[in-house]
Amino acid sequence: MKKLYLLIIIPLMVLLVSCFLFEGKQVVVSAGYYHNLVLDKDGKVWGWGHNQSGQLGNFSDETIVYDSIPIMNDKTFKLVSAGYQHSLFIDNNDKLWAVGGNYFGELGTNDDIAFTPNPMEVKPDTKFKYAYAGHCASYAIDFNNNLWTWGNNTVGQLGDGTNVAKKIPTLIKSDTKFKSVVAGELSVVALDLNGAMWSWGDNTYGQLGNGSTTNSLIPQRVSNNRVFTQVSAGSVHFAAIDKDKCLWVWGYNNYGQLGNASFINSSVPKQVKEGFEFISIGLCQNSTLAVDKDGNLWVCGNNTLGQLGLGNNTNQSVFQKVETLVNVNRIYGGFNHSIAITKDNDIWGWGNNNLGQLVNITSTEKQMLPAFMIKY
Repeated sequence: MKKLYLLIIIPLMVLLVSCFLFEGKQVVVSAGYYHNLVLDKDGKVWGWGHNQSGQLGNFSDETIVYDSIPIMNDKTFKLVSAGYQHSLFIDNNDKLWAVGGNYFGELGTNDDIAFTPNPMEVKPDTKFKYAYAGHCASYAIDFNNNLWTWGNNTVGQLGDGTNVAKKIPTLIKSDTKFKSVVAGELSVVALDLNGAMWSWGDNTYGQLGNGSTTNSLIPQRVSNNRVFTQVSAGSVHFAAIDKDKCLWVWGYNNYGQLGNASFINSSVPKQVKEGFEFISIGLCQNSTLAVDKDGNLWVCGNNTLGQLGLGNNTNQSVFQKVETLVNVNRIYGGFNHSIAITKDNDIWGWGNNNLGQLVNITSTEKQMLPAFMIKY
């Protein structure tokens, strides 16, 4: 058995994470930095991949878990979110749980422990409906649609007007009601109940979408009159889908991840792939993946590790169609790996597999094409 070791150096790169609510009988995935979580049709949670800080929450002392393992099997859940080296869960009693790394207080329990494989309840006096595990920071929305943040706050990514880390949930912008929030490396974008977009934190590459490159310690409204329904975070770029199913992208573009045939950053959201209707988006570190209404997968950006699923490692500055995967329903981006769920609830994966990110794919080399992994 391998032992858990304290991570001494935390890379200044974000995990590109996602969190999803359990709705009806569909299977959902949350792709973290190097670990992944699945919420099955019965509300049970499964996970695999990197476990150095105990982020899989199953008390295992294995630093890499290559098989799909049950997590907190005594409970059922409605939301999972895989972060950098920690994970968040909301159970069917609306209680919020956190596990894994706690290097900046991202577990929200006011403990000084560096990490724990033992899931801990966060703010027991509050019921939560949404949670997002970011890069050493956490975000959650309660049943009054209030936004709470805690953890790392180097450049104001908690949105509380300071750059001081917090070990317990802190209420943010109490005069605005939110429905979702996502976080990049040090930047955050949230949607309010009206579908308006707010952003804060690091803005070096214009990733806050407000037309500037000035950092913000507090949420600021993005002056775009569209009503947004989904938003996804890369390391320093973002993508969103509006109510008309149009796709918008902004931020860093050094790898062509904005898909506009250039390598120029954008400080405002710009529509791409006009004429298409999109239903799902997922971002890797510097890659963008989007599913159209017909189940086709379109990809662009960094492809060094095959994370675009095109069968090569050539970067793409224009959206390319993944021809080898059809009937895609949802798409998720990890750091440099990608996961898709088809309409039959088959789970496929591709990209980097050096730490077991792609369950049931035995090679630790990069996977250039989508490969079937598992079904729940």
